[in-house]
Amino acid sequence: MASFEIIASRRLSTENCEFDVASISGTIAVGDLFPIEEHGSLWEYIIFSAQEHASFTTLSCVTWLPENGAFVGYNASTRRLKAKDKKRYSKLLAGSLTSQSS
Repeated sequence: MASFEIIASRRLSTENCEFDVASISGTIAVGDLFPIEEHGSLWEYIIFSAQEHASFTTLSCVTWLPENGAFVGYNASTRRLKAKDKKRYSKLLAGSLTSQSS
């Protein structure tokens, strides 16, 4: 489990986005999920790659981002995917694996 602050976000497509994050604690693991609750809406992002830079980490994630710059300043924590998460996101996860191998 890891905690971090979102310092930038980019919408890449309807199913993929990137977040630049500053680590607060723990280690970010590929395959983990981090939820964000904003104004009563729950957004969940699955990490499918993490690229470390000098002062931040770029997370490539599966799931739609409403706009560039969304959630900047928010703190988030990761957790492992549960069986129900894997089932709920099976089509998105299969699509992200397919696009990575292309």
